[in-house]
Amino acid sequence: MSIRIFSPIISDALGGIGFGLLLLFGFGYYLLKKDLVDGENITLLRHVRETNPNSLVLATAFFLISAYTGLYMVKILPPLYTEKVPPTYLELVRKAETGQEQAIDGSFQHDHYKEAYDAFVEKNKIK
Repeated sequence: MSIRIFSPIISDALGGIGFGLLLLFGFGYYLLKKDLVDGENITLLRHVRETNPNSLVLATAFFLISAYTGLYMVKILPPLYTEKVPPTYLELVRKAETGQEQAIDGSFQHDHYKEAYDAFVEKNKIK
């Protein structure tokens, strides 16, 4: 994720490769149910878990982040909320600026939206 700031193309490629390797590991787990490690029959998942206890947590986090990023890139999931105002407000402002919306009684739809949003934020502010 930190590479994305400098080079989104490389980040996407590395993310895809990592996700593919994670899926390959998952398929390997189902194909090789038991394996002989140090003279003991154990599963691949147990071997990884015993080698590094945090590996399952890291793999789960990586899987969730990769799945979200992939689904966001194909426009199935919406973007995470990162703006100071919702994306809908910015869309309404864009419509007003491009002339797709006409002012009613001297105000645009985004003005009413911003007032309602500010009232909502003020009402739900943690005290």
